[in-house]
Amino acid sequence: MRRILLLSFIFCIVGISTAQNRRDKDKKRQIHRVKKTQFGIRSGLNYSMTTGNDIIGNESRIAYHFGAYVQFPLSKKNKDLLIETGLFYSHKGWNLGFIVPDKMNEYMGAVTGLNKLDYGQSSAKMEFLDIPIILKDNQSEKFVPFGGLEFSTLLKTDFEYGYKYVGEDGKEVFKTERTQPKDNLQTLFIGVIMGMEYHVNHFLNLNASFNYPLTNLDNKGFSDIKILNIKLAVGFTF
Repeated sequence: MRRILLLSFIFCIVGISTAQNRRDKDKKRQIHRVKKTQFGIRSGLNYSMTTGNDIIGNESRIAYHFGAYVQFPLSKKNKDLLIETGLFYSHKGWNLGFIVPDKMNEYMGAVTGLNKLDYGQSSAKMEFLDIPIILKDNQSEKFVPFGGLEFSTLLKTDFEYGYKYVGEDGKEVFKTERTQPKDNLQTLFIGVIMGMEYHVNHFLNLNASFNYPLTNLDNKGFSDIKILNIKLAVGFTF
């Protein structure tokens, strides 16, 4: 009988302790759970690269982005999911690449002519206005996965390329030129975005995301070049 009472007492203590720990965890999670509209700022690095059969030997470009965002529960009844959107100024492009089709080179503003022999390396510095619309998990205390779409408007493009031609002395000359072929490129880009956010505390968060574009670079279908982008950022929510 004593053993039964002792075991019962131990089970009660363990049960109370487990319930208390669960309540403490739930209470701690509730501190980070978003219950109303919140605003924030975010800034960090861009690691962009190109994909497609029409560009080879390319090197990625490291640049930056910054902007502001707003997040709020999906609905009054469903607060397990958040909707987040924002506005970010973002630099992308590539540092070194060889564009294969001559038509695309000409479309980017490269010099053409009868004495043109070959195009060499190229680079592009592109400025965008990114507008992500994503769903975020609002159940986790620390790690928050998210996914959605990102709409990007092209603001400016600096395209630098090299080409060979035959000089007046009959020798081959390699020359570098710069153009700004914004009018020849898409003005609106759509990409699928997915990532993970880590909450350091209620205000500070670390954010990593990957954007896979659904839109080609040019608007005439001369090539299949797309720009992929990875973002690493620090955010502050108010």
